[in-house]
Amino acid sequence: MSKKYNIGIYIRLAMADEDTGYGSKAESDSIGNQRMLINRFLDNHLELSHCQRSEFADDGYTGTNFHRPPFTQMMEKVKRGEINLICVKDFSLFSRDYIETGNYLECTFPFMGVRFISINDGYDSDDYKGTTGGLEVVIRSIIYAAYSKDLSVKTTSAKIQMMKQGKYVGSYAPYGYVLHPTIRNKLAVDPEAAYAFSVIPSILLSPFALLLAPTFRAASIFLIVYGSFWSTLFATITGIMTIDKRYLDNASTLELKGFKKLFRVILPAASPSILAGFVNSLRSTFVMLVYAEMYGAQYGMGFFVKKYSEFGIYENVWAGFIFMVVILVIVMQLFEKLKKRLLKWTIG
Repeated sequence: MSKKYNIGIYIRLAMADEDTGYGSKAESDSIGNQRMLINRFLDNHLELSHCQRSEFADDGYTGTNFHRPPFTQMMEKVKRGEINLICVKDFSLFSRDYIETGNYLECTFPFMGVRFISINDGYDSDDYKGTTGGLEVVIRSIIYAAYSKDLSVKTTSAKIQMMKQGKYVGSYAPYGYVLHPTIRNKLAVDPEAAYAFSVIPSILLSPFALLLAPTFRAASIFLIVYGSFWSTLFATITGIMTIDKRYLDNASTLELKGFKKLFRVILPAASPSILAGFVNSLRSTFVMLVYAEMYGAQYGMGFFVKKYSEFGIYENVWAGFIFMVVILVIVMQLFEKLKKRLLKWTIG
């Protein structure tokens, strides 16, 4: 009568083997591939096909140590006698520490009565009862350990080189950025995060700016820059994201890269949106400047209007108001003419 086994299927995915195109392996050691291979192997062996199976998957953990949560859970079940057979795809996915691997194979598992199968290595501990795994198993374990160390050095060197080239090598983007959707190792501004800051209106910050800034001039500059920055930024992002793909294709054909591509293709193509955003921001900054003059200055049209409104001299208040409207209209017209001149190349 065959022994009844409770099988622990152990699967591990190292971060270096995330997909077929990355790492140094031609075949991806994905979780799904390992699961399919191991279950197919068990189904094809009559002795094991009917046995109960439990799966333990370490996704993104190194094999150079055993600090892996699912592996620890599996070993706890082994100690309680709930698992008496462990099956893996190969030794490297179980561990890349050849000393610890040998200790498990020759001491721990035989002592606990656990059968160990490594499919790709053709290893079954039932074939080595009363003996060690042989020289072949030792050599394989040493090779896996050496490969891991060599891969670590190469990965570190490659990341350092990429950082020198200005590429982003982090797994997650810092707040305010997202990983670029089409270009690897590049960050893009996160519109949602930028909007979270932009929704703080400059008029809300004005009392704090007037209170904390050393001079009224400094407070005014801060409020004007803050008020115009977000509108211009979003207009720039929108302009760049909506550039006609033909412009970028032509730039690639002409082998334009870096700053040449930025100043000769990207910014000119996005300039209609950028300038439109900047002109729109002028209105809000003008209002912000008048508000700052009313409550934090001893001069300016805002101060003039507020002063005479307090004295009840409303003809002067209206005169100041009309004067400000005229100035705003003139300034906006001048900027519109400047915008048309700069964007003359887009007409027709």
